[in-house]
Order: sequence, then C-alpha cells, then structure tokens
Amino acid sequence: MVHRRMRCTGLGLASECRREVVVIDYELDKYSQFRISPDGSSARGFNYRTGALAQFDLLQNPSVRRVIDGGAFENEREVVEALDFVMNFMVVAGADSTALVKDLYKGIQSATDDLNLTVLTTLACNFSCYYCYEKREPGRMGGQVRSRVLELLETRLPNLTRASINWYGGEPLLVKDAIVDITAHVRDQCNAAGVAFRSKMISNCYLLDRGVAQDLSRAGVDEVQVSFDGPMEIHDIIRHQSGKPTFNRIVENIVNASEFFKIIIRVNISERNSERIDELLDQLASAGVADFAIIYFANLHANGVGCSDMSEPELNDMIKTSKFVSQSLEYKRSALRKGFKVRTPLATTNICSAVVEGGFVIEPTGAVQKCYLDVGSSAESIGKIGSKGLAAIPISTIQKYNRRKWTSFSPFEDPECLACVALPICYSGCPWEAMRGRPKADRCHPLRSELSQYLNFFFDSLDSGAEFDPVMKTLQMRSSSFASATN
Repeated sequence: MVHRRMRCTGLGLASECRREVVVIDYELDKYSQFRISPDGSSARGFNYRTGALAQFDLLQNPSVRRVIDGGAFENEREVVEALDFVMNFMVVAGADSTALVKDLYKGIQSATDDLNLTVLTTLACNFSCYYCYEKREPGRMGGQVRSRVLELLETRLPNLTRASINWYGGEPLLVKDAIVDITAHVRDQCNAAGVAFRSKMISNCYLLDRGVAQDLSRAGVDEVQVSFDGPMEIHDIIRHQSGKPTFNRIVENIVNASEFFKIIIRVNISERNSERIDELLDQLASAGVADFAIIYFANLHANGVGCSDMSEPELNDMIKTSKFVSQSLEYKRSALRKGFKVRTPLATTNICSAVVEGGFVIEPTGAVQKCYLDVGSSAESIGKIGSKGLAAIPISTIQKYNRRKWTSFSPFEDPECLACVALPICYSGCPWEAMRGRPKADRCHPLRSELSQYLNFFFDSLDSGAEFDPVMKTLQMRSSSFASATN
C-alpha cells in the first residue's frame, strides 16, 4: 500500500516542502476468517480480534477475493476502494496479532480504574430450582456490610472512570432496601465525581411488582435479567414457590417493569425442555414480551459449590456446551421469527470480571470472592470486606494466593489455545473451569468450530430484517462501495 505525504523543513516563507512516498504493506490478520459461497460470487467474514463482520459481493470486489486467496492489492486505487476491509481484516505486514490480543487482555486485566462489584444481598431464595449451584443460607446483608460496601466505593472513587454493581443472590429482592439504598448512594457519588455508573440485577422477578420496579429504577438500576425454564407447564414444576406456580406472575411483572428497565430473558435449556422451547416463545410473545425483551439461550451444566448435591437424574438433564451450538441457533431463529430481539452470537473482548483487578463478589456476610461460582466456599475466599474496604484484605497467605491466582490467570500459557483463531473471544474459556481442569472440548467457544453456521445465521437473519443486541461492528460489503455501520 502506498501513502503520499508532504514533509516541510524550515519556517514560514523560507520553508521547503517535498512530496514523500511511504510504502506500507498490509497482510490478512491471522484472526480473519472467511467463508466463500459455493458459486464463488460472495463471501462472509469475521475477525475474531476486531469483531468486524463482513458480507460482500466478490464479483464487484475482485481485489478482495484476490487478497482472501493469499494475493495482494495491485495498486493504491484498490486499497482505497477496499479501505474498510483493510482497516478491519488486515494488519501491517509483520505485525504480531497475538501480541495485540495479549496487550488488550493484560490492559483490561490490570486496570484499576474500573470497579465491577457483584453484590449478593442474601443466599436465601423464594424458589427451589434443582440445578442451583449455590448453598442456601438464610442470612441477609446487614447494615455493617452495607456501610462497608459504600466505604469501598468511596475509597476507590478518586481513581475510577467506571463503576458497576450487579445485584445477585439467592433472590436479591428479598433484601430490596439494600439494593435501593446502596445503588442510589453509589450513583450519586459517581455522578458527582464524573464516574460512569451502571447497575443491573439478576432476579427471578416474582417480587418485582410495579412499586418495586419504580423504587429500583429511581435508585439507578437500569437492567434486569430473568430466567425461564421452558413453557409454563415445565417452568412451574422447576421454578415454583413452595409448590405454587410462578410463570404468569413473572410474565406480568416483567411486562410492567419494561417501562423502567432493559429486560433480558435467559432461557435455560435442559434435556427435559429442549423440545418445547417454541411453546415458551409463543406464550411470551402472546403476552407482549417480544415487544421489549432481549432473549438468549443457555444450556444447563454443572458448575459451582451447590452442584455437588445434585442427584444423577438431575445431572443427566445437563447439556454439554459442545453439543449445544446447532440447537441454540434453531432457538435463535425461532425467537427472531416471533419478533424477539436476540443477543448477537458474535462478540469480542468479553473478559471474565473474576480475572480483572477491579472485579469482586461480595457475599451477604461480607466475605469476598473473585468468582460467583465460589460463593459459599471459605476455602476460595480472598478475605472479608473491612472498615477500609478492600484495603483491609487479603489477611492471610491463602487469601493472597486465592486473589493472585485470578488476577494472574493467563489464557496464553496453553499452546493449543495460543494458536487458536478463537483466542480473542474465548481466552481459554471459563477461568473457573480451566483452573479445575475441565477438558478444553467442553470449554472451547463454539465459534471455533461452527463459524460457518453462525455467519450464515447472522447474515441471513439481518437480510430478513432481524434485530440483534448488540451488533458490535457490522460491515455490509455488497458492492464496490464499502459502507460500514456500527452499533
């Protein structure tokens, strides 16, 4: 690629300028992958590192086809016409793409200006889902722990650019006042200091009536996630309250709450409901949920402290991630047809908050973990929140080790992962599973082996007018005019 620039020497009228020719060669990024149509007329591409998506007409862009096939642009005009392609799918010749991925990961991991708290108001729950990975305990977050959460924020606030609180449980709404009080205080402190703030909650939403929704919204909670376990008949068996049904009340609550929050729906897929997901989608759509909700599908699998208590029949309900790809795409297609907005299956740089310096899980007792899957495990704790916030922890050698093993976790030590094209979106899979020796086949990101399925699903859906949340960066390259759209 050739760049022309002017170089001037001297000052004012006495300066002399001459035109320089600077040659910069580009090559395909090793993380760029393409799938060419059987007739060779078009291609679909994805860059695992930049998140760029592309669909373009190769007949109108023969130079791009040449580059994909291992060739090069022949002149400056070809480069200019394909500039979006160059900037999103190519790197300067000789550049180390893996080093760029490492630098990005380590920069996020070591950042101290981002505080990401997951706060559990209680481990108690008003439901009794058989697959819950947490140990049930009746305690609630008391005033002293609440005060220390606020002190933690105030201690760190001068060095922050972003702060977030994710409310979790148990069922967090069993201690609603803690959510309202802490969120409102943290929001006001962040606003005064010019620190970006967000708060979201994961709840079964049984207690989320209109009044509760208004209180949470006024305090600063802006997103709520709720789970369903299949159509009403199955859901009410799994997610019941002391034997009483919950489905209709939850649906009514989230319809009302959609006025105040972004609503995320997670559908838990197991062997017992996998054939009846369409029925669930119809029930939700008929209640108007498709008009506002963003939906995604997750396979149930055994993780966390509480899973050790599951029986063999319950464990047999689990579905391995490696077997879930094709199923999940069919569920997404069905959801899109019924009017739901679906989370995009393509995303990059999603680093687990457990491995970053500013990510902490605070239990109701004030015990602090790095990962929510370790909630209730004193052996994995990194300490207890003190009067000076996290400055008071860790307090023992084992707690120092527990913290360090997370903040020093590296996905780049495994040669197979290091060489994998999906490294920038997978980072060796779930760190909790990696530390426990879970086979890579069960941890690998599905985009490693199923990219063609995802690309075809994604672009076919876009062509049909589907909406994804979010479309990270989509380049629609259908002609010689390379138009880009970013959301």
